[in-house]
Amino acid sequence: MDENRSFVKSVLKGWIGAVLLTFMLMLILSLAMIKFELNDNIYSIIFTVITVVSLVIGAVLAARNNGEKGWLTGGIVGLLFFVFIFVFSSFINGSFDFDITQIYKLVGSFSVGTIAGILGINL
Repeated sequence: MDENRSFVKSVLKGWIGAVLLTFMLMLILSLAMIKFELNDNIYSIIFTVITVVSLVIGAVLAARNNGEKGWLTGGIVGLLFFVFIFVFSSFINGSFDFDITQIYKLVGSFSVGTIAGILGINL
């Protein structure tokens, strides 16, 4: 029972860390956008970099905190991170369209989280 509780706590810590880091970096990006004019392509690239970096850091922290099963810990952090970003951005956009692009993002989030979790245990 304690092992499961520790696993869940590790996943939640990693997920919350990833979400908070994303919001902090997005705030910085928003402030930069006030000062500088960025086209949509540049914004999209920066947003992708922010989310990937945040997810990697969150998954590594979760895996290190858990101490084992890095692939599973990181993968679940990736899935939770995707769900949160999808729901949050859907509310902002007013559209809950789940298309092939979202499936690619889901698989990508799981994959990045899994790899980061493995690295978090082994590095």
